[in-house]
Amino acid sequence: VFLEDINFSVDGGLYAELIQNRSFEFFPMATNNNSPRAHTYSWSTRGEGRITLHDTDGMNEKNPHWVRLTAAQPGDGLTNTGYAGIVLEKGETYRVSFYTRGDYAGTYTVRFVSWGDPVGQTQLTAVPSGEWTKITGYITADASVDNARMDLLLDQAGEIDLDMVSLFPVHTWNNRENGLRVDMVEA
Repeated sequence: VFLEDINFSVDGGLYAELIQNRSFEFFPMATNNNSPRAHTYSWSTRGEGRITLHDTDGMNEKNPHWVRLTAAQPGDGLTNTGYAGIVLEKGETYRVSFYTRGDYAGTYTVRFVSWGDPVGQTQLTAVPSGEWTKITGYITADASVDNARMDLLLDQAGEIDLDMVSLFPVHTWNNRENGLRVDMVEA
Protein backbone atom coordinates (compact mmCIF):
# COMPACT_ATOMS: atom_id res chain seq x y z
CA VAL A 1 0.00 0.00 0.00
CA PHE A 2 1.36 3.40 -0.98
CA LEU A 3 -0.01 6.78 0.02
CA GLU A 4 1.61 10.05 -0.93
CA ASP A 5 0.31 13.32 0.46
CA ILE A 6 0.38 15.52 -2.64
CA ASN A 7 -2.13 18.20 -3.61
CA PHE A 8 -3.92 18.02 -0.26
CA SER A 9 -4.86 14.36 -0.69
CA VAL A 10 -4.54 13.60 3.04
CA ASP A 11 -4.31 16.93 4.89
CA GLY A 12 -7.06 18.99 3.29
CA GLY A 13 -8.42 15.86 1.61
CA LEU A 14 -9.19 12.56 3.35
CA TYR A 15 -8.60 14.03 6.82
CA ALA A 16 -11.52 16.41 7.43
CA GLU A 17 -9.51 19.19 9.15
CA LEU A 18 -10.29 22.44 7.32
CA ILE A 19 -7.62 24.72 8.88
CA GLN A 20 -4.18 24.62 7.28
CA ASN A 21 -1.18 24.88 9.63
CA ARG A 22 -3.45 24.82 12.68
CA SER A 23 -0.63 24.65 15.21
CA PHE A 24 1.90 27.00 13.59
CA GLU A 25 4.32 24.11 13.05
CA PHE A 26 5.12 24.58 9.33
CA PHE A 27 8.87 25.07 9.16
CA PRO A 28 11.25 26.76 6.75
CA MET A 29 12.37 24.45 3.93
CA ALA A 30 13.31 24.62 0.26
CA THR A 31 9.70 24.52 -0.99
CA ASN A 32 8.85 27.74 0.88
CA ASN A 33 12.20 29.42 0.13
CA ASN A 34 13.37 28.77 3.70
CA SER A 35 11.09 31.60 4.78
CA PRO A 36 11.15 32.39 8.50
CA ARG A 37 7.45 33.24 8.06
CA ALA A 38 6.67 29.58 7.28
CA HIS A 39 5.32 29.03 10.80
CA THR A 40 2.45 31.43 10.06
CA TYR A 41 1.77 30.05 6.56
CA SER A 42 -1.95 30.27 5.66
CA TRP A 43 -2.53 32.82 8.45
CA SER A 44 -2.90 36.59 8.24
CA THR A 45 -4.15 39.30 10.54
CA ARG A 46 -7.52 41.09 10.40
CA GLY A 47 -7.94 44.78 11.13
CA GLU A 48 -5.05 46.09 13.19
CA GLY A 49 -4.45 42.72 14.82
CA ARG A 50 -0.85 41.63 15.28
CA ILE A 51 0.64 38.19 15.89
CA THR A 52 4.04 37.29 17.26
CA LEU A 53 5.41 33.77 16.96
CA HIS A 54 6.87 32.03 20.02
CA ASP A 55 8.69 28.71 20.34
CA THR A 56 9.12 28.28 24.10
CA ASP A 57 6.54 27.38 26.76
CA GLY A 58 4.23 25.80 24.17
CA MET A 59 1.66 23.09 24.75
CA ASN A 60 4.32 20.35 24.69
CA GLU A 61 7.81 19.71 23.28
CA LYS A 62 6.41 18.25 20.03
CA ASN A 63 4.24 21.33 19.50
CA PRO A 64 6.47 24.21 20.62
CA HIS A 65 5.17 26.99 18.34
CA TRP A 66 2.24 29.25 19.16
CA VAL A 67 1.24 32.85 18.53
CA ARG A 68 0.35 35.78 20.72
CA LEU A 69 -2.57 37.65 19.17
CA THR A 70 -2.83 41.33 20.08
CA ALA A 71 -6.03 43.22 19.24
CA ALA A 72 -5.68 46.99 19.30
CA GLN A 73 -9.43 47.43 18.90
CA PRO A 74 -12.60 45.29 18.87
CA GLY A 75 -12.78 43.10 15.77
CA ASP A 76 -9.04 42.64 15.31
CA GLY A 77 -7.86 39.07 14.92
CA LEU A 78 -6.54 36.58 12.44
CA THR A 79 -7.78 34.56 9.51
CA ASN A 80 -6.99 31.20 7.93
CA THR A 81 -7.62 30.42 4.27
CA GLY A 82 -7.68 26.66 4.70
CA TYR A 83 -6.47 24.57 1.79
CA ALA A 84 -6.87 27.06 -1.09
CA GLY A 85 -10.22 28.03 0.45
CA ILE A 86 -12.52 26.35 2.95
CA VAL A 87 -15.35 24.33 1.41
CA LEU A 88 -18.67 24.73 3.26
CA GLU A 89 -22.05 23.10 2.67
CA LYS A 90 -25.18 25.12 3.42
CA GLY A 91 -26.91 23.89 6.58
CA GLU A 92 -23.95 21.78 7.71
CA THR A 93 -22.54 22.33 11.19
CA TYR A 94 -18.82 22.75 11.83
CA ARG A 95 -16.93 22.40 15.12
CA VAL A 96 -14.35 25.08 15.80
CA SER A 97 -11.86 24.72 18.63
CA PHE A 98 -8.68 26.41 19.77
CA TYR A 99 -6.46 26.58 22.81
CA THR A 100 -5.87 29.88 24.59
CA ARG A 101 -3.80 31.09 27.49
CA GLY A 102 -3.87 34.50 29.15
CA ASP A 103 -6.08 36.95 30.96
CA TYR A 104 -8.34 38.03 28.06
CA ALA A 105 -11.88 37.95 29.50
CA GLY A 106 -13.97 39.07 26.54
CA THR A 107 -15.64 37.12 23.78
CA TYR A 108 -14.49 35.84 20.40
CA THR A 109 -16.35 35.98 17.14
CA VAL A 110 -15.53 33.11 14.81
CA ARG A 111 -16.97 33.54 11.34
CA PHE A 112 -16.86 32.22 7.82
CA VAL A 113 -16.40 34.79 5.05
CA SER A 114 -16.66 34.26 1.28
CA TRP A 115 -15.92 37.09 -1.17
CA GLY A 116 -16.33 39.57 1.69
CA ASP A 117 -19.75 38.24 2.74
CA PRO A 118 -20.33 36.46 6.06
CA VAL A 119 -21.64 32.91 5.59
CA GLY A 120 -21.91 31.81 9.24
CA GLN A 121 -20.62 32.81 12.65
CA THR A 122 -20.67 32.10 16.35
CA GLN A 123 -19.58 33.92 19.47
CA LEU A 124 -17.53 32.15 22.14
CA THR A 125 -16.67 33.23 25.69
CA ALA A 126 -13.03 33.49 26.72
CA VAL A 127 -11.76 31.44 29.64
CA PRO A 128 -8.98 33.45 31.32
CA SER A 129 -6.26 31.08 32.52
CA GLY A 130 -2.52 30.80 32.93
CA GLU A 131 -2.75 27.27 31.47
CA TRP A 132 -3.63 26.22 27.92
CA THR A 133 -7.43 25.93 27.83
CA LYS A 134 -9.56 24.50 25.02
CA ILE A 135 -12.49 26.55 23.72
CA THR A 136 -15.04 24.87 21.45
CA GLY A 137 -18.08 26.07 19.54
CA TYR A 138 -20.24 25.32 16.50
CA ILE A 139 -21.02 27.24 13.32
CA THR A 140 -23.71 26.40 10.76
CA ALA A 141 -22.91 27.45 7.20
CA ASP A 142 -25.44 29.85 5.66
CA ALA A 143 -24.33 29.04 2.09
CA SER A 144 -22.49 26.44 0.05
CA VAL A 145 -19.12 27.89 -0.99
CA ASP A 146 -15.69 26.57 -1.92
CA ASN A 147 -13.59 29.63 -1.14
CA ALA A 148 -14.37 30.65 2.45
CA ARG A 149 -11.90 31.75 5.07
CA MET A 150 -12.30 31.52 8.83
CA ASP A 151 -11.80 34.63 10.96
CA LEU A 152 -11.08 34.43 14.69
CA LEU A 153 -11.67 37.90 16.15
CA LEU A 154 -11.42 39.40 19.62
CA ASP A 155 -14.56 41.39 20.44
CA GLN A 156 -12.62 43.85 22.57
CA ALA A 157 -9.03 45.07 22.65
CA GLY A 158 -6.70 42.63 24.38
CA GLU A 159 -4.06 39.96 24.05
CA ILE A 160 -4.22 36.16 24.05
CA ASP A 161 -1.87 33.23 23.43
CA LEU A 162 -3.29 30.91 20.77
CA ASP A 163 -2.54 27.41 19.45
CA MET A 164 -4.17 24.37 17.82
CA VAL A 165 -6.91 26.21 15.91
CA SER A 166 -9.15 23.56 14.35
CA LEU A 167 -12.27 23.37 12.19
CA PHE A 168 -14.04 20.10 11.38
CA PRO A 169 -17.41 19.22 9.92
CA VAL A 170 -19.51 17.63 12.66
CA HIS A 171 -20.60 14.94 10.20
CA THR A 172 -17.52 12.80 9.47
CA TRP A 173 -17.09 9.13 8.58
CA ASN A 174 -18.83 7.16 11.36
CA ASN A 175 -19.42 10.55 13.04
CA ARG A 176 -16.02 10.41 14.69
CA GLU A 177 -14.81 13.69 16.17
CA ASN A 178 -11.81 14.88 14.15
CA GLY A 179 -12.45 12.11 11.64
CA LEU A 180 -12.34 11.51 7.92
CA ARG A 181 -14.43 13.05 5.14
CA VAL A 182 -17.50 10.97 4.36
CA ASP A 183 -17.39 11.60 0.60
CA MET A 184 -13.71 10.62 0.32
CA VAL A 185 -14.07 7.41 2.38
CA GLU A 186 -17.14 6.34 0.41
CA ALA A 187 -15.34 7.00 -2.88
